[in-house]
Amino acid sequence: MKMDTPITATNYPAWLIEIGTEELPSSYMPLLERKLQERFQEWLREESWIKASETCHVRLTPRRIVFTIETIEEAQQKKEEWLKGPPVKAAFTQDNQETPALKGFLNRCRSGTYEIRTVENGQYVFGLSRPGNQTVIDFFHQQFPGFLLSFPYEKLMRWGQYQFIRPIKWVLALYGSTLIPMTILDTDSKLATRLLQGQGERVVNSSEEYYHLMHQNGIVLSISEREALIEAQIREKIKNRNLFSARFYIVTENACRTEVPVVVEALFPLSFTALPKEIIETVLTAQMKCFPLYEAETKQLTNRFLFVMNGERNTELVKKGFEKVVTARLSDAAYFYQQDKKIPFSTRKDWLSKVMFMEKLGTMDQKVQRVAYMAEKLGSYEEIQRYSENGLLPQVIQLYKLDLTTLLVQELTELQGTVGKIYIQESDEFDLINDVKDRDEIARAVEESYRPKSDEDTIEDLSRLGVMINLLDRWDTWIGVHCIGLNLSSSGDPLGIRRTVNGLLSILGKRPGTIPLSEYLRVGLEAYQQINEISFDIDKVKSDWNAYYLQRMRSLLSGSVHFGKHRYDIVQAVLNNTGSLQIQSPYEMSVKVDLLEKEILNPELKEQLKELYQSFIRMQKITNVTFSPGLPKDSLFESNAEEALWMAGKTVENEWNHCGINSVLALLYKLNKPIQRFFDEVMVMVDSPSIRENRLRLLSWLLSMMSDFADFSKIVFEGGNEQ
Repeated sequence: MKMDTPITATNYPAWLIEIGTEELPSSYMPLLERKLQERFQEWLREESWIKASETCHVRLTPRRIVFTIETIEEAQQKKEEWLKGPPVKAAFTQDNQETPALKGFLNRCRSGTYEIRTVENGQYVFGLSRPGNQTVIDFFHQQFPGFLLSFPYEKLMRWGQYQFIRPIKWVLALYGSTLIPMTILDTDSKLATRLLQGQGERVVNSSEEYYHLMHQNGIVLSISEREALIEAQIREKIKNRNLFSARFYIVTENACRTEVPVVVEALFPLSFTALPKEIIETVLTAQMKCFPLYEAETKQLTNRFLFVMNGERNTELVKKGFEKVVTARLSDAAYFYQQDKKIPFSTRKDWLSKVMFMEKLGTMDQKVQRVAYMAEKLGSYEEIQRYSENGLLPQVIQLYKLDLTTLLVQELTELQGTVGKIYIQESDEFDLINDVKDRDEIARAVEESYRPKSDEDTIEDLSRLGVMINLLDRWDTWIGVHCIGLNLSSSGDPLGIRRTVNGLLSILGKRPGTIPLSEYLRVGLEAYQQINEISFDIDKVKSDWNAYYLQRMRSLLSGSVHFGKHRYDIVQAVLNNTGSLQIQSPYEMSVKVDLLEKEILNPELKEQLKELYQSFIRMQKITNVTFSPGLPKDSLFESNAEEALWMAGKTVENEWNHCGINSVLALLYKLNKPIQRFFDEVMVMVDSPSIRENRLRLLSWLLSMMSDFADFSKIVFEGGNEQ
């Protein structure tokens, strides 16, 4: 876990702004803190606060956003520079008098110094710009409100005439012990802050005083520090007690709900431990954000749990409240569980026709039919064939949505799939599955059909059968929304489609697979035509689908849990390849990005990639003319360099079809040597039309082959991309 730089007695920030708000959305806080930190640092650099950008921090609690700078210049450090102004003919009148255009330009430069320079497209006035470097007080008084309000928040709230992440309650702005005057959405800054809810306002005269006040009241400003504090308290609570807690994934959630995290132990009635443990765990973790406790030796779930409260106030009263709510929710879950067990699980198949999947896309029963159709039509591919022949995949398809009809899932939606697994494992119905020995494998796949449930959910442990039902289900959903023309924007995701697609692509990104994405798309569209009998413009659906696919992959490759954070130019190069006849798979894209990034970051390998880039650019420029498409004719070759390049290209083309994607870049490096020889020895744009066109065809063919791997022209090299 990455920790913030702690504030000590010797490094109190020189500059501090605290924005007090109503409760921030906890699920958004980690991302918001990271993005604000990145943008704040970038903004300071852009505005020439270099020292400040190196020591700035952004920290969030549920009710405050705190910006700090440890070391800051007394004023901006913008330097004088020559700026290009209006052309001479617009800068002076016929009698050589300065025009308003020139006067306005010089006024913006804050200087009367100018000179006339001749550039490639004529004569222009260049003025010496002398920046008006503002002091700390003046700059942040004028500029900080605009910075704060212009940030692209993903979760905005509107009240009255205003819009922000949440309504602002107070603003504290300090430079040393001096108040920085500013107004943000009608809230004026003043020398005051607030503590926990209900504790009122406190006067603050300096950043040192501010941090003393936070420390005295136990308020921890950093999310990561609160996470560490919660984990330390949990370890202390179970120390030497033969207990353990494995539910640390809700630590962040609790850290984002509290300013003074205090871990407390509580109990629920022992009788509830007779329920399947997944039900108890879901009530405690998903609904109550509590930590179940297990016996260390037996791994059995106990009736003890830990919760996190905000500050040590009325601890016993809060504890009784948690115990009361947990007991009530477990009572409800137990009742629904018992009622569900009265109905044979297999009879629920008839109920799916009454459960709506999505408006305009029919019922869950139709969804199951479409998934079965896709499995049948794609059954010749090895990934599906194995599980279709032994009957496991068809059985999973018929069972994996049945738990949507149960009372338990209707009450605890987080248990979708898990309830199906439980009821299949507990069932003694002879017609539920074909062979009892397959019960556990089928039950596991039913549960896995909903994973990953979030971007942080691991996918490495998914079974192959679970992967297949997962992929088919998500493909059906993704294709369906395009069939009905649903606009999938990057900012809004009310139906959870982005999460569905991200999960699908994350799974495909880890597995090579043999089923082309174009086949999934074709068969999925057929399923909607056959089962739902709906009509749509196939070409438009395919175009919309492909655009959204590239958008999602661009986002995932640029920074996600499962794909990692990669350079944007490398991602663009891989996504913009234009020569591919098949849609690239997420796995193929991921491998290509990894390969190119390793090459460009390795000083010893970077040069050969740059040479390949230069050849690619040169071929792009030369072939950017009109000529008849087609393959070159070897009978028209006039030099050894042409023949050698043609043979090298054919060899690479053949080897490409028989090697893994990891080896393709090495093949292109090998191809680059005869390309460079060709340019050294052969003139392309000769007088003979047939020879010229034949050479253009040769280069176009090679360019298409290289583009099938990546658009190398998108790559940016440190120090410039000179030819």
